[in-house]
Amino acid sequence: LANALATNQSLKILDISDNQIGVEGAVALTDGLAENQCLEELIISNNQIDDEGSVALANGLAANQAIKKLYVCRNQIGAEGAKALAHALATNQCLKVLGISDNEIGDEGATALAGVLATNLCLNDLNISNNKIGDQGALAMADTLAKNKCLKKLDIRNNEIGEKGVVAIASMLQSNTALRGLELTGHTEKGCKALGCAMRDHNRTIEYLEIYHGPTGCPWSQCAVFFACCNNLGLWNVMKDENAMIPW
Repeated sequence: LANALATNQSLKILDISDNQIGVEGAVALTDGLAENQCLEELIISNNQIDDEGSVALANGLAANQAIKKLYVCRNQIGAEGAKALAHALATNQCLKVLGISDNEIGDEGATALAGVLATNLCLNDLNISNNKIGDQGALAMADTLAKNKCLKKLDIRNNEIGEKGVVAIASMLQSNTALRGLELTGHTEKGCKALGCAMRDHNRTIEYLEIYHGPTGCPWSQCAVFFACCNNLGLWNVMKDENAMIPW
């Protein structure tokens, strides 16, 4: 398959998820990706490629100027793998979607990806959900996105981000004019209120906001996020915890 990619000029989408190709398979794909300038979407999720395989894929991605969507979810990728992908994005100006959810990139990996977003002018959809990212990673991402003009969608839910990180993301929304969709987990009432204030008083570009697992027992009819939905004319969808008290 990797050898075929080097010469094939017609295949646009390749999904080899759930095949346990491991590091060896990921390394084999690298040479094919470096030569192939036709494939636009590669889905390689749940294949146990870990950091070593991620580094190999990153090397292929750095040379490839055709792939627009890459999904490497559920692959035991850690900080080193995320750093390698970030390094590839520093030179690759073609990739628009990166799905790296359900891995273990942590704060270090998130910080590396945040760093490259400062210069990358192409990536517009990033999914780093369920990656053991804490406040440090959230702060790095918020700092970069306050200035980033390209990313349209960020999924950062189901991590280990606390109140400090959620507040930082809310602060970022006051100046960011590029994001259209945001998914995150807001554990505290203060974090939810900060998001609500940002949406109510500043941000007019977010169209889709999903907040998972809000404060237990929070009366959403009085929550700032709900009032933001009423006052922000650009926001068309707010999702909340299914157990919350929603007034409709």
